[in-house]
Amino acid sequence: VYVHGRWTGLAWVFNTITNQGPGLYVGNDFYSGGICFDAQDATKVYLSKKIGSAWELQEWRTQNNGAAWVKYRDITRGSAAGVKNCRPMSPRNHDGSACVVWWAGTYSNFYSWDTTVQAVASVA
Repeated sequence: VYVHGRWTGLAWVFNTITNQGPGLYVGNDFYSGGICFDAQDATKVYLSKKIGSAWELQEWRTQNNGAAWVKYRDITRGSAAGVKNCRPMSPRNHDGSACVVWWAGTYSNFYSWDTTVQAVASVA
């Protein structure tokens, strides 16, 4: 489960963003695809989530300090079976031309993988 936590000044408030699905590979159920905030806008997160037989990258947004999150867009979709789009990272001081980068490809475990680095521009 991807969770957002916020300190109110008196207490921590935690809200679920979305379920991420099973672990990235058999034998490590807690190894997630990853999530990150947009480096320029803390109301946006990029996350990796299992959809069907592939891991896809999505952008989620909040308009109420993280109390509720909605999927804004699919960054990847329709990936071939077994493809994993994981470990999103938003470059600091990005100009919108590459708001999120991630690796994509096959990943059996931490010593067996064949991936490339991908990037996508921001949208309004």
